[in-house]
Amino acid sequence: MSIIRKISQLRLGTLNVHFFTDLKQQSNVHRLAQLIKPISFDVLGLQEVLHTDQPPGTVAEKYYQFKLLSDLLQLPYIAFCNTSHRFGNAILSRFSLKSNVNYLTEAVENHNARGMLAVQIDHEFFSDNDATLYVTHLDQLSEQVRLRQMKQLEEHVH
Repeated sequence: MSIIRKISQLRLGTLNVHFFTDLKQQSNVHRLAQLIKPISFDVLGLQEVLHTDQPPGTVAEKYYQFKLLSDLLQLPYIAFCNTSHRFGNAILSRFSLKSNVNYLTEAVENHNARGMLAVQIDHEFFSDNDATLYVTHLDQLSEQVRLRQMKQLEEHVH
């Protein structure tokens, strides 16, 4: 007799939202939601989530766009990792978050420090497999810098 184990379904996605702006530097958060919603993601990892065309000191405005996307997609649980004043990673989830931890790299040469968000989600897939979801955004200009950033973050992956 063979034992069949059901693997729970979990729809994961990732997207670099490029500060929620289009080519004309206009907000595209509603358009992104319109494109993404039919896919019915359960968990969505995002990069470059900080909306940075606001003057310094308007902290609430920085987070407004990804919180709005969370509402539009009905993914109410949010984890955020501030990687520098201009970037940021986030996870939006349909399921509650059991834990989330932020890890930062050291700045490499003249490149910005980067971050990695590690999240455990209250879902049977994560429980059954002792799984952790990691979201990061590495340097876009240099392969050598990316490799060094990965080496720094590697010690936190288990």
